[in-house]
Amino acid sequence: MSEGPADDCNLAATQAPLFLGESKSNSVNTNDSTMGNSSNKTHSAQPEDNEFNALRQAAIRELLETEINYVKVLSVICDGFLPAMRSHTNIFPRDSIDIIFSNITSIYRFHQVFLEALRKGVEQNQIAKVFLSMHKGFLCYSTYCNAYTRAVAELASYRDDKDARILLESCCLGQLPLSAHLLAPVQRICRYPLHLKKLMIDSSTNETGAESNQLNYEHVDLIQHNVPDTHATVNMALQKMRVVIEAVNEGRRHSEIIAGYQDSLQNFKGLPLHLFSTRFFLQADAKRLKHNLWNCRYILIIFDRQLVYCKRDFIKRRNFVYKGRLLLDCCTIVNMRDGAKFGLHTVKNAIRIYCRSRNK
Repeated sequence: MSEGPADDCNLAATQAPLFLGESKSNSVNTNDSTMGNSSNKTHSAQPEDNEFNALRQAAIRELLETEINYVKVLSVICDGFLPAMRSHTNIFPRDSIDIIFSNITSIYRFHQVFLEALRKGVEQNQIAKVFLSMHKGFLCYSTYCNAYTRAVAELASYRDDKDARILLESCCLGQLPLSAHLLAPVQRICRYPLHLKKLMIDSSTNETGAESNQLNYEHVDLIQHNVPDTHATVNMALQKMRVVIEAVNEGRRHSEIIAGYQDSLQNFKGLPLHLFSTRFFLQADAKRLKHNLWNCRYILIIFDRQLVYCKRDFIKRRNFVYKGRLLLDCCTIVNMRDGAKFGLHTVKNAIRIYCRSRNK
């Protein structure tokens, strides 16, 4: 399924133009001399109202139909490709399957629930409420999008494997290949703000929404309230989804940084960096102090949950020679007071790390 180019994620900050404009703001003069003119204004506004309603209904239909088709694509992946590959671990090892599919099953489960909620939202004219109450569930896309590039590379490694090719072709059944299906979530998450922009309506056209617009959606149980679609509520939903996409893009940026460090570490040992961390924080020069006068200079690369220490490769200046790492979940870190004594040293700007797993 193709939803459009991936660069749809670069959303403009402007809102979609409103199709219904001045009909509420126009004052009506009740004098007999002008009654005819005001009546003409009312009749002339009806075609515009009908056009607006038609456009909005088309936008709702597009949102619901594309969501239904998207869930079908997720079903093909999770109920077709994934079980077939898991039943042939002699061809696709478990680790490889985990790389290719990442957390696609979590996305599938979320969208099964989301689709049912969206159907009810369409029936009740409360589409914005669905997004306001479920927007945090879309954060599962951060993990998937971070792993997508590696997933594609892992799948491509089986291109020359005859058994793998036959198995994957048997799952297609004349449909798109697995690589195209895996792209669908990356494209779909970018489309929701565009759908919501098409649903923007003027709050003055929906008087029943006046009370709901005053609710603080961060601190109420939306299930207990009616939240009709108005300009304000749809705009709130749009802003929530933009925040989600910003988080997904930020996560992907950090993932690319982590992958870059992974490639630059020579003599690396152990599990890949991305299995422990999703965020990069800092690279800094540091000196490891010992009780005697022998000190070692290192470069520290600090991620969430792990600290990698290495030395610079003097031949390839952009590369590092891996020396080790500390998993910070197993460590206690203490700031040392400037001027404190440590062996023969007087410390400044120093921390002391105790690794419980090594008892060191």
